[in-house]
Amino acid sequence: MKDEDAKSPDGEPIDRYKDAFIVWGSFVFLKGRKYFEAAAANSEVQGETEIRYRDDVTADMKIKYKNTIYDIISAIPTEKHTLSIMWKRGGMNG
Repeated sequence: MKDEDAKSPDGEPIDRYKDAFIVWGSFVFLKGRKYFEAAAANSEVQGETEIRYRDDVTADMKIKYKNTIYDIISAIPTEKHTLSIMWKRGGMNG
C-alpha cells in the first residue's frame, strides 16, 4: 500500500493508503532465536516477508495481509533475486 495525496472536500490533506500492487510471498512472524535477537537489539521488527525482487518497494509503504496493516521497517535485496521486507504491526488497525 502506498500513501496517496488525498484531500477532503475542504482541501485538507487526508492520510490515506491505496493498493500499489499485489504480490505473492512468505509472511512469517518472528519466533524463537530471531525474535529474541530483535528484542535484544530494541528492534521493532515483528516479522519478515520475502517476495520477488522489485525496485519500487520503500519503507514509507505498508503491507496489507488478511485485512491487517503492517508498517514496513526495511526492504533489503537478497542474493536470491528476492526482497526481504521486515515489518511491524501498523497503527491503522482497528
